[in-house]
Amino acid sequence: GHKGTIFSVAFSPDGSTLASGSGDATVKLWDTASGQPRTTLRGHTAGVRSVAFAPDGLVLASASADTTVKLWNAATHEEMATLRGHAIPVRSVAFSADSKMLATGAGGYYPYHRGEVKLWHVATQQEQMTLNMGTVVVTCGAFSPDGETLAVATEAANVKLLDIVTGQAK
Repeated sequence: GHKGTIFSVAFSPDGSTLASGSGDATVKLWDTASGQPRTTLRGHTAGVRSVAFAPDGLVLASASADTTVKLWNAATHEEMATLRGHAIPVRSVAFSADSKMLATGAGGYYPYHRGEVKLWHVATQQEQMTLNMGTVVVTCGAFSPDGETLAVATEAANVKLLDIVTGQAK
């Protein structure tokens, strides 16, 4: 159904919907029982590199090479917010287990040569913290079940564990 490479897929918490993010700058939602598309979410201007459902099932996040993250209402499929804060392509999104925080990972090659992670409060869409990752590209992230640690993977073949209160490595 996409017209470009699919970079990311994510199941809704109840398993009834699959989201796919593509290089065609769209997110498609699929009915997992029938395999048929439900809808296409449009709004990004470059490839969608990552998609994730909040554990409570209320919000879908999509990260794009256009440097934005979009939050979508998972029930109505309407855009709720566009998070602007990265100046480089966003490659990953991850929700905390309580659905209150969103981590976004970004990084790029020339002329960027840097990576960063931002933590956002989902309800207010406010940026809480930016973590400079140096010259590495952030590829993905995941919160610990207790929500106190963020694991960040990079193209430099390493994983860093970060305290989300202080931003310091653990």
